Amino acid sequence: MNRTKMIFLISIIILFSVLACTACGQKATTMHLVKTEGNVSVLNAKGKNIDIFQQMGLYSGYSVGTESESHAWIDLDSTKLTKLDVESQVEVEKNKDNLELTVHSGKLFFNVTQPLSDEESLEIRTSTMVVGIRGTCGWIEVPGEDHMRVYLIEGTVECSIEKADGEEAARA
Repeated sequence: MNRTKMIFLISIIILFSVLACTACGQKATTMHLVKTEGNVSVLNAKGKNIDIFQQMGLYSGYSVGTESESHAWIDLDSTKLTKLDVESQVEVEKNKDNLELTVHSGKLFFNVTQPLSDEESLEIRTSTMVVGIRGTCGWIEVPGEDHMRVYLIEGTVECSIEKADGEEAARA
């Protein structure tokens, strides 16, 4: 093999290696920040502030926060929409077909227009409770660290209370 072909082949290998490494740790997502009003912030999984743009992709571990007189709409996919109310903070986690939203503070509206398949799950967590969502519309409110309120417009949810060690204490 002549020298030019060898250099070309090595260049191609290096290019593919660099492209493969740039995608490390970032999985494709269907979660998007579709609309914001007021002061909204997005932090990546490492806690770094990210510039917001229209239809911004959200990856597992990202947090979205709103300040006073602010709202944020997150499209989890074409059938699951959430809205953060004023002074709210939510973290998103996705592992294949399993979505988890952790509400650290404030209120989160959710609207799941089509029931989830048996392989899918959507859980909304707080520090003390987990709410399993299937095909439901309502909102979660976290008025304090040890309190959570669930309001349903339609559908049903399954709630479970977790102890501090992660063990399930009760299910309703």
